Amino acid sequence: VISLNAVVSVIPEMKTILRGIVIHNYLTWQTLISKVIGLCFSMGSGLPIGKEGPFVHIACIMSNLLGQNVKGFKRIFSNETRNVEMLAAACAVGVSCTFAAPIGGVLFSIEVTST
Repeated sequence: VISLNAVVSVIPEMKTILRGIVIHNYLTWQTLISKVIGLCFSMGSGLPIGKEGPFVHIACIMSNLLGQNVKGFKRIFSNETRNVEMLAAACAVGVSCTFAAPIGGVLFSIEVTST
């Protein structure tokens, strides 16, 4: 096990992060590697699991890592409000990629950020 945070459900944790609660080591490289490897093996073996949670988690991790490591994005992610907006957009991207429904991803993002 590379990261224990890759085991948990994602949607409640992302709602918690979007509300301003800090969950340490939840959006890290180790969690990304664990989530991608686990998703590949579980989907490749034909297990009947939901893909929405892992895709949302991967999109949010990538968004967070872009903000931390890419020079052009650091200015955007230095503002906490923009950081939350980018994570909400990453949630929408994860849902959109899962169901191939961009409007559904936008509606999910509106639902998550409004409640």
